[in-house]
Amino acid sequence: EYIVTYTGFDLSDQNRPGQQTYKLLFEPLPLGSGDPFYMYPEVYPMLATSTQDNVQWSVDPDVRSGLISDIYLYVAGSSFIKQRNDMIARRANVDPVDGMDSSTPETQTIQFEKGEIITVGGFEMNFINYAMEDTTKLPPNTKIGVRAQIQLTHLASSQQYLVEPLFALYNDEEGKTFVFAPPVELPGHDLTFSFSKVYPESGEIDLTITGLDEEYESEWILVVAEQKPFISVVWLGTFLLMIGFSVSIFRHWGRERKK
Repeated sequence: EYIVTYTGFDLSDQNRPGQQTYKLLFEPLPLGSGDPFYMYPEVYPMLATSTQDNVQWSVDPDVRSGLISDIYLYVAGSSFIKQRNDMIARRANVDPVDGMDSSTPETQTIQFEKGEIITVGGFEMNFINYAMEDTTKLPPNTKIGVRAQIQLTHLASSQQYLVEPLFALYNDEEGKTFVFAPPVELPGHDLTFSFSKVYPESGEIDLTITGLDEEYESEWILVVAEQKPFISVVWLGTFLLMIGFSVSIFRHWGRERKK
Protein backbone atom coordinates (compact mmCIF):
# COMPACT_ATOMS: atom_id res chain seq x y z
CA GLU A 1 0.00 0.00 0.00
CA TYR A 2 1.15 3.53 -0.78
CA ILE A 3 0.35 7.17 -0.20
CA VAL A 4 0.20 8.73 -3.68
CA THR A 5 0.73 12.46 -4.14
CA TYR A 6 0.19 14.27 -7.44
CA THR A 7 2.94 16.88 -7.83
CA GLY A 8 2.08 18.38 -11.27
CA PHE A 9 2.68 17.87 -14.96
CA ASP A 10 5.14 19.07 -17.59
CA LEU A 11 4.46 20.25 -21.14
CA SER A 12 7.99 21.27 -22.11
CA ASP A 13 10.66 19.26 -23.95
CA GLN A 14 8.29 16.43 -24.86
CA ASN A 15 8.74 13.83 -27.60
CA ARG A 16 5.24 14.34 -29.04
CA PRO A 17 3.37 17.62 -29.67
CA GLY A 18 0.82 18.30 -26.92
CA GLN A 19 2.18 15.55 -24.65
CA GLN A 20 1.72 15.91 -20.90
CA THR A 21 3.99 14.05 -18.50
CA TYR A 22 2.42 13.71 -15.05
CA LYS A 23 4.50 13.26 -11.92
CA LEU A 24 3.23 11.21 -8.95
CA LEU A 25 5.06 10.43 -5.71
CA PHE A 26 4.58 6.96 -4.17
CA GLU A 27 5.42 6.54 -0.46
CA PRO A 28 5.20 2.98 0.96
CA LEU A 29 3.05 2.37 4.05
CA PRO A 30 3.80 2.42 6.87
CA LEU A 31 5.82 5.58 6.24
CA GLY A 32 9.53 4.93 6.45
CA SER A 33 9.20 1.24 5.61
CA GLY A 34 10.61 1.70 2.10
CA ASP A 35 12.11 4.20 -0.29
CA PRO A 36 9.66 6.59 -2.00
CA PHE A 37 9.68 6.74 -5.79
CA TYR A 38 8.13 8.70 -8.65
CA MET A 39 6.10 7.50 -11.63
CA TYR A 40 5.60 9.43 -14.87
CA PRO A 41 2.54 8.40 -16.92
CA GLU A 42 1.97 10.31 -20.17
CA VAL A 43 -1.02 11.55 -22.18
CA TYR A 44 -0.82 12.90 -25.72
CA PRO A 45 -3.18 13.81 -28.59
CA MET A 46 -3.36 11.35 -31.48
CA LEU A 47 -2.70 13.75 -34.34
CA ALA A 48 -3.43 11.16 -37.04
CA THR A 49 -7.03 10.65 -35.89
CA SER A 50 -7.77 14.06 -34.32
CA THR A 51 -9.47 17.00 -36.03
CA GLN A 52 -9.70 20.69 -35.21
CA ASP A 53 -13.05 20.07 -33.50
CA ASN A 54 -12.32 16.71 -31.88
CA VAL A 55 -9.11 15.65 -30.15
CA GLN A 56 -8.50 11.95 -29.52
CA TRP A 57 -6.28 11.37 -26.48
CA SER A 58 -3.99 8.39 -25.96
CA VAL A 59 -2.18 7.25 -22.83
CA ASP A 60 1.30 5.86 -22.29
CA PRO A 61 1.41 3.99 -18.94
CA ASP A 62 4.40 4.00 -16.66
CA VAL A 63 5.52 0.67 -15.21
CA ARG A 64 7.34 0.11 -11.93
CA SER A 65 8.97 -3.33 -11.95
CA GLY A 66 9.36 -5.19 -8.67
CA LEU A 67 10.63 -8.56 -7.48
CA ILE A 68 7.19 -10.12 -6.90
CA SER A 69 4.86 -7.57 -8.56
CA ASP A 70 4.74 -4.68 -11.03
CA ILE A 71 2.74 -1.44 -10.83
CA TYR A 72 1.02 -0.20 -14.00
CA LEU A 73 -0.11 3.44 -13.84
CA TYR A 74 -1.95 5.52 -16.46
CA VAL A 75 -3.90 8.78 -16.55
CA ALA A 76 -7.64 8.43 -17.19
CA GLY A 77 -8.42 12.16 -17.05
CA SER A 78 -7.19 15.53 -15.78
CA SER A 79 -8.22 19.15 -15.42
CA PHE A 80 -5.86 20.10 -18.28
CA ILE A 81 -7.51 17.63 -20.68
CA LYS A 82 -10.98 18.81 -19.64
CA GLN A 83 -10.00 22.45 -20.18
CA ARG A 84 -8.64 21.68 -23.65
CA ASN A 85 -11.78 19.74 -24.60
CA ASP A 86 -14.06 22.50 -23.31
CA MET A 87 -12.05 25.15 -25.15
CA ILE A 88 -12.41 23.18 -28.41
CA ALA A 89 -16.13 22.75 -27.76
CA ARG A 90 -16.63 26.49 -27.23
CA ARG A 91 -14.63 27.25 -30.36
CA ALA A 92 -16.94 24.95 -32.30
CA ASN A 93 -20.01 26.53 -30.64
CA VAL A 94 -20.83 23.25 -28.93
CA ASP A 95 -21.76 22.96 -25.26
CA PRO A 96 -19.15 21.17 -23.09
CA VAL A 97 -19.73 17.47 -22.75
CA ASP A 98 -20.67 17.61 -19.07
CA GLY A 99 -23.70 19.78 -19.86
CA MET A 100 -22.90 22.23 -17.08
CA ASP A 101 -23.52 25.95 -17.21
CA SER A 102 -20.55 27.42 -19.08
CA SER A 103 -21.09 31.03 -17.98
CA THR A 104 -17.85 32.60 -16.82
CA PRO A 105 -17.45 35.36 -14.21
CA GLU A 106 -16.11 38.64 -15.60
CA THR A 107 -13.46 38.86 -12.88
CA GLN A 108 -11.87 36.03 -10.91
CA THR A 109 -9.05 35.75 -8.40
CA ILE A 110 -6.51 32.91 -8.63
CA GLN A 111 -3.90 32.07 -6.00
CA PHE A 112 -0.37 31.26 -7.17
CA GLU A 113 2.74 30.01 -5.43
CA LYS A 114 6.15 30.86 -6.85
CA GLY A 115 6.99 28.62 -9.77
CA GLU A 116 3.44 27.31 -10.11
CA ILE A 117 1.98 26.93 -13.61
CA ILE A 118 -1.79 27.24 -14.10
CA THR A 119 -3.63 26.68 -17.37
CA VAL A 120 -6.96 28.47 -17.86
CA GLY A 121 -8.83 30.26 -20.65
CA GLY A 122 -6.39 29.22 -23.37
CA PHE A 123 -3.36 30.58 -21.47
CA GLU A 124 -0.59 28.96 -19.46
CA MET A 125 0.36 31.26 -16.57
CA ASN A 126 3.60 30.90 -14.62
CA PHE A 127 4.39 32.98 -11.53
CA ILE A 128 8.16 33.29 -11.98
CA ASN A 129 9.30 35.55 -9.16
CA TYR A 130 9.02 38.90 -7.39
CA ALA A 131 10.70 42.11 -8.54
CA MET A 132 11.16 45.04 -6.17
CA GLU A 133 9.85 48.40 -7.36
CA ASP A 134 11.55 51.77 -6.83
CA THR A 135 9.34 53.50 -4.24
CA THR A 136 10.29 56.92 -5.64
CA LYS A 137 8.11 56.09 -8.66
CA LEU A 138 5.11 55.26 -6.45
CA PRO A 139 2.59 57.39 -4.56
CA PRO A 140 3.89 59.37 -1.56
CA ASN A 141 4.17 57.56 1.79
CA THR A 142 4.52 54.19 0.06
CA LYS A 143 5.94 51.62 2.49
CA ILE A 144 6.63 48.82 0.04
CA GLY A 145 6.25 48.19 -3.67
CA VAL A 146 6.73 44.82 -5.38
CA ARG A 147 5.85 43.41 -8.78
CA ALA A 148 4.90 39.86 -9.67
CA GLN A 149 6.56 38.51 -12.81
CA ILE A 150 3.94 36.47 -14.66
CA GLN A 151 4.89 34.64 -17.85
CA LEU A 152 1.92 33.99 -20.12
CA THR A 153 1.82 31.53 -23.01
CA HIS A 154 -1.09 31.76 -25.46
CA LEU A 155 -1.62 28.05 -26.18
CA ALA A 156 -3.26 28.50 -29.58
CA SER A 157 -0.35 30.51 -31.01
CA SER A 158 2.49 29.58 -28.58
CA GLN A 159 3.17 33.33 -28.25
CA GLN A 160 4.65 34.35 -24.91
CA TYR A 161 4.18 37.52 -22.86
CA LEU A 162 5.54 38.88 -19.58
CA VAL A 163 3.29 41.00 -17.37
CA GLU A 164 4.44 42.59 -14.12
CA PRO A 165 1.47 43.84 -12.08
CA LEU A 166 2.27 46.00 -9.04
CA PHE A 167 1.33 45.56 -5.39
CA ALA A 168 2.10 48.51 -3.09
CA LEU A 169 1.14 49.58 0.42
CA TYR A 170 0.96 53.27 1.32
CA ASN A 171 -0.29 55.39 4.23
CA ASP A 172 -2.65 58.34 3.97
CA GLU A 173 -2.41 61.49 6.08
CA GLU A 174 -4.26 59.78 8.94
CA GLY A 175 -1.85 56.85 8.97
CA LYS A 176 -4.28 54.35 7.48
CA THR A 177 -2.77 51.73 5.14
CA PHE A 178 -4.15 51.23 1.65
CA VAL A 179 -3.35 48.90 -1.24
CA PHE A 180 -2.31 50.28 -4.62
CA ALA A 181 -2.69 47.60 -7.31
CA PRO A 182 -3.32 49.10 -10.75
CA PRO A 183 -4.44 46.66 -13.49
CA VAL A 184 -2.05 45.73 -16.29
CA GLU A 185 -3.46 45.05 -19.77
CA LEU A 186 -2.39 42.22 -22.05
CA PRO A 187 -2.24 43.70 -25.56
CA GLY A 188 -4.47 42.10 -28.15
CA HIS A 189 -6.35 39.81 -25.77
CA ASP A 190 -8.68 42.10 -23.78
CA LEU A 191 -7.32 40.82 -20.46
CA THR A 192 -6.22 42.74 -17.36
CA PHE A 193 -4.18 41.50 -14.40
CA SER A 194 -4.01 42.96 -10.88
CA PHE A 195 -1.65 41.85 -8.12
CA SER A 196 -4.30 42.01 -5.39
CA LYS A 197 -2.75 40.27 -2.37
CA VAL A 198 0.48 38.78 -1.06
CA TYR A 199 0.91 36.15 1.65
CA PRO A 200 4.24 36.91 3.39
CA GLU A 201 4.33 33.61 5.31
CA SER A 202 4.13 31.36 2.25
CA GLY A 203 5.19 33.74 -0.55
CA GLU A 204 1.94 33.07 -2.44
CA ILE A 205 0.01 35.79 -4.23
CA ASP A 206 -3.53 36.50 -5.40
CA LEU A 207 -3.87 37.55 -9.05
CA THR A 208 -7.17 39.14 -10.07
CA ILE A 209 -7.86 38.59 -13.77
CA THR A 210 -10.59 40.21 -15.84
CA GLY A 211 -11.68 38.97 -19.27
CA LEU A 212 -10.97 35.21 -19.16
CA ASP A 213 -13.44 33.11 -21.16
CA GLU A 214 -13.17 30.24 -18.68
CA GLU A 215 -13.54 29.91 -14.93
CA TYR A 216 -10.49 28.49 -13.17
CA GLU A 217 -10.92 25.25 -11.25
CA SER A 218 -8.30 23.62 -9.08
CA GLU A 219 -5.99 21.19 -10.81
CA TRP A 220 -6.96 17.53 -10.55
CA ILE A 221 -6.01 14.20 -12.07
CA LEU A 222 -7.70 10.79 -12.34
CA VAL A 223 -5.29 7.86 -12.45
CA VAL A 224 -5.71 4.10 -12.65
CA ALA A 225 -3.09 1.93 -10.93
CA GLU A 226 -2.93 -1.84 -11.21
CA GLN A 227 -0.61 -4.12 -9.28
CA LYS A 228 0.25 -7.26 -11.25
CA PRO A 229 1.71 -10.03 -9.05
CA PHE A 230 4.58 -12.32 -10.06
CA ILE A 231 5.17 -10.64 -13.43
CA SER A 232 8.91 -11.19 -12.94
CA VAL A 233 8.25 -14.92 -12.51
CA VAL A 234 6.35 -14.95 -15.82
CA TRP A 235 9.27 -13.22 -17.55
CA LEU A 236 11.74 -15.62 -15.92
CA GLY A 237 9.68 -18.57 -17.18
CA THR A 238 9.57 -17.06 -20.66
CA PHE A 239 13.36 -16.64 -20.74
CA LEU A 240 13.90 -20.19 -19.46
CA LEU A 241 11.53 -21.51 -22.12
CA MET A 242 13.42 -19.60 -24.84
CA ILE A 243 16.73 -20.95 -23.54
CA GLY A 244 15.31 -24.49 -23.54
CA PHE A 245 14.11 -24.13 -27.13
CA SER A 246 17.53 -22.79 -28.17
CA VAL A 247 19.38 -25.70 -26.52
CA SER A 248 16.99 -28.19 -28.14
CA ILE A 249 17.48 -26.65 -31.59
CA PHE A 250 21.29 -26.71 -31.28
CA ARG A 251 21.25 -30.35 -30.13
CA HIS A 252 18.99 -31.33 -33.00
CA TRP A 253 21.24 -29.46 -35.43
CA GLY A 254 24.29 -31.23 -33.97
CA ARG A 255 22.71 -34.67 -34.41
CA GLU A 256 21.79 -33.85 -38.02
CA ARG A 257 25.42 -32.86 -38.77
CA LYS A 258 26.73 -36.19 -37.48
CA LYS A 259 24.47 -38.21 -39.80
